[in-house]
Amino acid sequence: MTPKGLVFNHQSRLQILFLLACALWRLLRVLCLKIKRRTKNMDNENLFNLSHFTIEREMSHAVSETCNIGAFAEMKFCCAAITNGYEVFLPMSHSTKTDIVLLRSSSLPIRIQVKKATYQKREKTSHLESWKFMIGSGRPSCAANPQDYGLRYRKYEENDFDVLAAYILEKDLFAFYYLSEIRGSSSMRWDQSKRVNNWDIFDKYETTKETK
Repeated sequence: MTPKGLVFNHQSRLQILFLLACALWRLLRVLCLKIKRRTKNMDNENLFNLSHFTIEREMSHAVSETCNIGAFAEMKFCCAAITNGYEVFLPMSHSTKTDIVLLRSSSLPIRIQVKKATYQKREKTSHLESWKFMIGSGRPSCAANPQDYGLRYRKYEENDFDVLAAYILEKDLFAFYYLSEIRGSSSMRWDQSKRVNNWDIFDKYETTKETK
């Protein structure tokens, strides 16, 4: 008998295609908002200033690259969650700290925040490889207040979400943390001596045993 969730049936393929389309739509929406704000703030006299246009284009490229990395991590998590038997839901706005909601018949809804961890250079060859991820989000005022940490960064607070999923791209794996474990910290480091693909963390939200 094939284990549940390890075979992609037609419905699962459609779900993944739908999630990819939703992620692309969210990415395009972010880029459109960025372009709209910049266009609104441009002076009429600088509208056709080519040097200014070049700077704006480079900045847009940087924003696009960052969004692509985040969208990729979210899509990887969605695919992994479907493989593990969950239904996946995506918020249609950016007014929440929840990136993804998981649900299945035997569990409560689980709110997920996805973070892509960044590789950290080793100070000594004897040290384990490590990755760092942030436990908070940048504020819109960050560009205007680069020297004020409090104004440009917000730590996650109680009830922002339930579980943080840290994605280690180079290893293609996830490490999951309850928000209550990490709340109050600005960042955290991960290495292979710590939790790896610990999907059992979601057992806490099970309400009934699944019928076999």
